[in-house]
Amino acid sequence: MKGLTRWAKGPTRTWLVVLALGVAGGGLGCGMRMTLPPVVPLDPKAPPPTDDQLTAAVQARIDYDWILRQRFIRIASASGAVLLTGWVETSLERTIAINIAKTTPGVRRVDDDIRVIRDFF
Repeated sequence: MKGLTRWAKGPTRTWLVVLALGVAGGGLGCGMRMTLPPVVPLDPKAPPPTDDQLTAAVQARIDYDWILRQRFIRIASASGAVLLTGWVETSLERTIAINIAKTTPGVRRVDDDIRVIRDFF
């Protein structure tokens, strides 16, 4: 910090310190995950969602996650059962994709055929 005070004064120095702490603390939030979109419960009087609606809902929730949208995950559904296929890089990403599918309204069962291509743990 001593070298920083020689050339940066006032508000500039404050912003440089904040930027340095942000980069040291995880790359300005690069390590943070986005939250899932809010889940709207199904109306009990409404008919169950069709397979296409269910597939679209799960796909939209997976695309909402900024890491999983970069992965190759295919979704198919039949009678409330969702099949996830494709690949992810870590087992954590696989678990997150499964949990996203399980918590989507209208999903009764999740079958998982996601492959982990590289796991760091």
